[in-house]
Amino acid sequence: MISFKLSVRRSKMEEHRLQSNIQKIYWLNGSFCFMVLMPIIVPFFSNLGLDMKNVYPLQAIFAVFVLPFEVPSGYFSDLVGRKWSLVLASTLHSLGYIIMALAPNFLWLVISEVVLAVSVSLFSGTDLSLLYDSLQALEKKKAAIKAVGRKVFYRNTGESIAGLVGGWLLLWHFEAPAVAQAMVGLVPLGIALTLYEPPREKMSAKSHKENFRYIWKSLFGHSRLLTFIFLTGVFYNFAPFISVWAFQSVRQERWIPIYFF
Repeated sequence: MISFKLSVRRSKMEEHRLQSNIQKIYWLNGSFCFMVLMPIIVPFFSNLGLDMKNVYPLQAIFAVFVLPFEVPSGYFSDLVGRKWSLVLASTLHSLGYIIMALAPNFLWLVISEVVLAVSVSLFSGTDLSLLYDSLQALEKKKAAIKAVGRKVFYRNTGESIAGLVGGWLLLWHFEAPAVAQAMVGLVPLGIALTLYEPPREKMSAKSHKENFRYIWKSLFGHSRLLTFIFLTGVFYNFAPFISVWAFQSVRQERWIPIYFF
């Protein structure tokens, strides 16, 4: 009887943790995308003495490091777990913006972009995997579409509010958004540390070659539709960043006040 009660208690506790995972993933997305510095990133770089000839190579470095880490980072989360991948991603996210806020020269900005690129790669898809794993453990697979929609809503809301906050901070001091971004970067880390790793079958760490062969076949040899969806996702995620870099320089040339960005 005692063992039965303990089993029921553990089951309810695990269900509560899995259920709380879902809401935490929403908040994790909102805080991770709460980038008060992004709407004025080009003027911020300009204030450090960079022109667009420096900004584009800097962002190209970010892109160059994101692309090759996308698949390995997903593989990493399969091996060590979703939670610790998100913890590492959030740690690097915070560290990257701290380095950027304190960067004395171009080299340190390059380092910050590399750190942020690895962070984005680790975060990308891992939050969604944790969401699916939690719903599967709760036997709520049908709720996945609604949950993903809410995740996107929190992410977009975080981005929108961050833009308004960044503009307000500019009224106080030009470097205030950079300092705020470094501080806000710690929020996702706090949330990630409270996540619960759902029970699932992990990949074997003994046969990396076979695992990568399986991943490659799943992405490019299983379904043409899946391949196109994967490639579309990769290029679509870079499109907003390109517009951010290009439009901000155009706005500067038109003498539009920065707090309107």
